[in-house]
Amino acid sequence: MDKTLQNIAKIENIPNLQSEVFENRFSNIVTTEITASPSIIIADTIIVNDVNDAVFLDAQLSLPHVGTYSWTSNGDGNFSDIQSLSTFYTLGTEDLEKSQISLFISIESECGESGKNIVLLIKECDLKLEYITSGECMDNRTPALPEDDFYYVKFKIISLSGSSTDYTVSINNQDYGPYSIGIERQLRIPADGNTYTLFFNSTGTESCGIIAETSQESCSEFCVMYRRKFIVGNCDDNGTPDNISDDTYTISYQLKVWNPGIDSLYKLKIGSQSFGPYEYDVLYQLTLPANGQNYTFKFIDQEFNDCTTQKTVSKEHCSDGNIIGSDDDLTSITGLNPDLRIQPDYKTIFATSTKAMDQSGRFHVYPNPVNETLYISSDIEIKSFRLLDINGRIILPETKIANNSINVSSLVDGIYLISIMYSNLETVVKKFIKL
Repeated sequence: MDKTLQNIAKIENIPNLQSEVFENRFSNIVTTEITASPSIIIADTIIVNDVNDAVFLDAQLSLPHVGTYSWTSNGDGNFSDIQSLSTFYTLGTEDLEKSQISLFISIESECGESGKNIVLLIKECDLKLEYITSGECMDNRTPALPEDDFYYVKFKIISLSGSSTDYTVSINNQDYGPYSIGIERQLRIPADGNTYTLFFNSTGTESCGIIAETSQESCSEFCVMYRRKFIVGNCDDNGTPDNISDDTYTISYQLKVWNPGIDSLYKLKIGSQSFGPYEYDVLYQLTLPANGQNYTFKFIDQEFNDCTTQKTVSKEHCSDGNIIGSDDDLTSITGLNPDLRIQPDYKTIFATSTKAMDQSGRFHVYPNPVNETLYISSDIEIKSFRLLDINGRIILPETKIANNSINVSSLVDGIYLISIMYSNLETVVKKFIKL
């Protein structure tokens, strides 16, 4: 610590001219600052277990001090920074042949020079870490809970001399093992972004250890959506068992999500139509036409477009198919477009499954009755057709039409239904007789 020295000069037997008496006199006080050299704090002996790794030297001073520092060695190794209190020392070729190496750190300032000796004691460990690898982060099937994320660290320890048989591993003061030398092992490590230090310690009489570090960030940060409820209701003929065109069924669904967007909302797409946004954890209901068509529900998070889930549904009609009216009556099963509407509370979606077409005769089948080839005349592009018996059972599934004609010669005599789907997904049904 800093001290002061007071210099005072004493002069004896000085005559006082007024009193004629001899007196002792003192000069003015002179104060001199004396700065003490700080001591160097570092271990006297450092044990080196792995000669292949550089030795970290971290010297500290007992007092704040301004000066220059210098490291020297009696070996042939190298310092990473010879003029810094903290440095790394890499052993040289001659150092490897010694059992100990002497290092010296010096401090030079206006008060002079001081220093300290450090001894590197070479005591190479018989253990060697052959490899260590970290696996991918695993969210434990709970992507909304980052605190249970983990990953596996695989490693293999070998013995340089062959004398070591087993070892232990310590992580955060918790011991694992003993494990046999030369066999791959793995440990489960939390994926929380923290650095975990693994201490591998031999269990022999000449105990020594090696160190490795590992770290990995959490992976529970992705939006994951799933269907908590998705219930397909039964077909409802809506009180008209003779008319297949107004048969419907309902879909009830409720969605949950992990790590959603800021608004915690999602939207629904069915074909080219979009609906929403809607809230998670709320039960919604959609009414669809029971016409045998496939409808794919695609649910998409409002913010994250790659956070999705989807489900495809289909249901055949449940009426017996006796359509009321003459053979020329046309019935339209329009499906979703454009008759979906949403109630103001945004909780229930309804689909108007049937609407009457005009009687312009834009769709005709002939001859009717027919024996072999049934021809179709339409002023709208036809996408596909299906054949059903009078009870609504499918005889010929959805098929693309060729040359606007259908060969019905293989059908037994009776009354049949032909269901035509236009390119705009509108479906119409016509009755014909096979002779």
